[in-house]
Amino acid sequence: MKLQQLMDDARARLYEAVRDEILSSPSKPYAAIAYEYGITQVTVWKIAKTYGISRPRGRKAKNQQPTDAE
Repeated sequence: MKLQQLMDDARARLYEAVRDEILSSPSKPYAAIAYEYGITQVTVWKIAKTYGISRPRGRKAKNQQPTDAE
């Protein structure tokens, strides 16, 4: 097996592991995932984009009160 094939296989396994982590922990920040795997946050964004994963943007709502629209 050639070195390039080994590198491609390792990259594919890393991408799949990061993808599974993103999907299983939607509230976990990309920075925390990057730190856990020893990669950059940009790499986590790239992996998410590769697999078509998106998250809501902006700040998370805390203690949101129901409205009296009814």
